[in-house]
Amino acid sequence: MAPPAEHASLAAYQWLVGPEGRKLLDQLEGQDPLAARLVARLHQELGPERAAVVIQQLQLRPRAREKFPMAQAMFFTRRGLEQATDWAVACYKARRFPRGESRADLCCGLGGDALGLATTGPVLAVDRDPVCCLLAEANLAAARDFLRKQHPPQELFPVEVQCRDVLQAKLGQQAAWHLDADRRIGGKRVYRQQQTALGWQTVEELLRRNPHGAVKLSPMDEPPLEWEPRATWEWISRSGHCRQLVAWFGSLAPAPGERIATRLLPAGAVSFQGVPLPAQEAALGIRRYLYEPDPAVLAAGLEYALAAHLHLAAVAPGGVYLTGEEPVEHALLAGFEVLEVLPFDRRQLKRTLSRGDYRVVEVKKRGVDVSPEELLRKFRKRGSRDVVLVLARVVDRVLAALCRRLPRSSKK
Repeated sequence: MAPPAEHASLAAYQWLVGPEGRKLLDQLEGQDPLAARLVARLHQELGPERAAVVIQQLQLRPRAREKFPMAQAMFFTRRGLEQATDWAVACYKARRFPRGESRADLCCGLGGDALGLATTGPVLAVDRDPVCCLLAEANLAAARDFLRKQHPPQELFPVEVQCRDVLQAKLGQQAAWHLDADRRIGGKRVYRQQQTALGWQTVEELLRRNPHGAVKLSPMDEPPLEWEPRATWEWISRSGHCRQLVAWFGSLAPAPGERIATRLLPAGAVSFQGVPLPAQEAALGIRRYLYEPDPAVLAAGLEYALAAHLHLAAVAPGGVYLTGEEPVEHALLAGFEVLEVLPFDRRQLKRTLSRGDYRVVEVKKRGVDVSPEELLRKFRKRGSRDVVLVLARVVDRVLAALCRRLPRSSKK
């Protein structure tokens, strides 16, 4: 059995990205990387290190397709893929940087952000891990080849990869910089910038050298109070998940001290900008229409600011669901037309579903200790009219709303 690829040497990865490794990966595409016969054969023919890195690529490339359209020609490590910014998010962030001007990608990892940054300007990609630098160069080449085959063909700006400490990068020669600190410390994942090896003190030093920067953070991170007025804080979601938080500084910050919630769509990005507001007067019930804010809105704490903007009310004090009597279209809201509302009681719910010929196709809940999967199994086989069951706690009671999901808007 091959040893874990995490312990493989730089030489093994150099072989992997070379012509022999690439040819073998092409030949093995689609095969089960855990098949005993294949593992034994690779171990015998290649030796333990090379076998390990080949098996790793066969495992990781299919997983990477969610992040990168050119994943089948890219190279990954498990840790690097987990932390890599996906192509859509990286390209969106790149549009904040001044077009055509050089920028630095610090702690570039496997090159996820560098790929996006290179769509709008030249990039200096810096990382102290020689394996990351090697794979980043290979991935940039894969991206260039992929983009040239598109219709119409696309080109990336030049990218220089340097293997060195980020504090050795010459930021004075860059229009702006981007930092993505490693959030794996001692084998464990951390969710606060201050817990990484490059905490806020390092950010301070980078800003002293060049005030125009961006710091990629976990969406679970919270802006430190003393830092909040210095940056614009943007939470970015895609495909129903909040992917990351970015702190924009200097000329990259459109509104220091404010927050932005952004949802990426195939047609473009939709954003809402503001400051968190305290909960307004709650509806204490569910009206004709019910709305669930996008994960980016919730992560940014902008749900009540968005509600005030759209003249909606929270269902309950401190609650996440919003409600109103008129339909509202906004890409940062999932909307539901409410057909019936009743107290959450399984027997009563069963009778209501039967009477209305309803079939539950989705269960959503907030602040209610139930299993959506269990309720879906119980009620999805009933009736012919598809409904979404939404459970919401309103003070000391739980309401069950039977809803029709509204088409998701792509508009602001």
